[in-house]
Formats: sequence, C-alpha cells, structure tokens
Amino acid sequence: MCDQAKSNVNQKSSGIETNSLSNSCSKNVFLMTLVVNVCANKKIINVRALIDSGSRYSYISKHVIQKLGLKSNNKIKMQHQLFGGRETQNQSHDKICGKVPKVSNPVLSDLAYEDCEIDLLLGANVAGLLFMGGSIELESGLFLLRTCLGFVLTGKQ
Repeated sequence: MCDQAKSNVNQKSSGIETNSLSNSCSKNVFLMTLVVNVCANKKIINVRALIDSGSRYSYISKHVIQKLGLKSNNKIKMQHQLFGGRETQNQSHDKICGKVPKVSNPVLSDLAYEDCEIDLLLGANVAGLLFMGGSIELESGLFLLRTCLGFVLTGKQ
C-alpha cells in the first residue's frame, strides 16, 4: 500500500518509523484511547481503554480483574486472521495490545497518564454505543470524536 506512493508526492526519509496497530505511511497515527473508571466490589480504578471497532469483542486485562478482586470466569484462546489471509494458531494472551503512546492535549482524559498499558479494549460489540455523534476536525487533520466517555482523538497526522 505505502510503497506505491503517487509520483507528485515529495518523500523525505529521516530515520526509522514504527507504526503500532496500524498500517499507514504517516508518522503519527492516533488510535482512540481514553481513561475510564471501572467499578466493581465498591472499588473504582482508572484504566486506559482503546476503542477498537475492528475487534469483535471487548476484553479486560487480568491485572484489572485482580485489582478489583474479581474472579475471571473465562480465559479464551484466540485465532487471529491477518492481512493476506494468514491465520495464527489458537493461543491465549496476557496482554491486550502493544504500546500505544498517549496524546498531550488538554481536552483528552488520556492526558494525565503516562504511556501505560491498555487494560480495556472496547470492541465492535460496544463501540457503536459509545459514539454520541459530532466530530471536530483539527487544523492538523486529526479528528476529535465525542463519546459518552469523553472525547477521543483519531486520524493520521
């Protein structure tokens, strides 16, 4: 996809570029993350969440389950279907996703947290319920999307 850039685009190479969880030519791709309160057993903890409409289901980390004093009733093995039709073997995972950098922006709940783990993945089974309509296009080309949990930033820069 990226190696077939249009001929009228000026390309500069200034080092190594890494894109986590995306397939993009842009240096900065912003995924929809925010910090939410998770409540159980009269305990409330803040966790960093990722809204991922490409995931069929939602997941919460073992770490959060333990911190809330809950008992896990299910550990599943997943098979991943990748680009090109490749499929992985069924396997269980201890981590929801790789490192997702936080954004420095005063409108976002993600601001106060360092590059911490994603402990909650909100998949397509709930993502549609979160969005409240309305988006704000920023001068940078990024978008702020309004959710019932706060604003999320998305797009590429």
